[in-house]
Amino acid sequence: MRLGVYGGTFDPVHNGHIAVAERVMARFRFDELRFVPATVPPHKRGREIAHAGHRVAMLALAAQGRSDWTISTVEIDCEPPHYSVDTVAKLHEHTPSAAPLYFIIGADSFEDLPQWREYLRLIESCHIIVTARPGYRLDTAHLPEAVRRKVVDLRGAEVGDVPVHAAPEGTTIYLTDDAFVDVSATDVRERARNGDELDGLVPHAVAEYLTKQELYSTKADE
Repeated sequence: MRLGVYGGTFDPVHNGHIAVAERVMARFRFDELRFVPATVPPHKRGREIAHAGHRVAMLALAAQGRSDWTISTVEIDCEPPHYSVDTVAKLHEHTPSAAPLYFIIGADSFEDLPQWREYLRLIESCHIIVTARPGYRLDTAHLPEAVRRKVVDLRGAEVGDVPVHAAPEGTTIYLTDDAFVDVSATDVRERARNGDELDGLVPHAVAEYLTKQELYSTKADE
């Protein structure tokens, strides 16, 4: 089984997330793409984040009609702190036939990877897909030589091409330019707060949910 794992705060899930999900599904031909909403990431402490129940509900709305898109609450259900290396291990326990899974991260996270907890163990436990915008400069100089040998650059490659593992008996780091929809969750929250139109930024069902629940709206604080 080929399993892709897409983690994030998803506060809220927006069309940028959906575009990445569709693109990596097409490129890597996953049997399943599993969204993993986070609790409160360390770098976002101090900012109020929508309740996990709302974020899961919005992901479910965004994934409706896609039987190959699922949601895991593996992080939400466990006490913090949460580290990617532990999350991947738990997902392997839940779906052993998918090991090693494909773990999707953004360009910013890739740049910070050496600061992650046990990042070398993470790299050895799963394939990593780095999604960057076209033209974004992805540098690998911050990684040890042994890790750089795992890198396969797929930027500019046709989506239909099936990736070939650089290390058949190990794991691979794939560099892609598959993040091409410029939508900011911060902008979506601001527009929701002001009562502005959200269609085109988030899936229609998510826009309706945000309006109905008055998430991020100043009305919710009245």
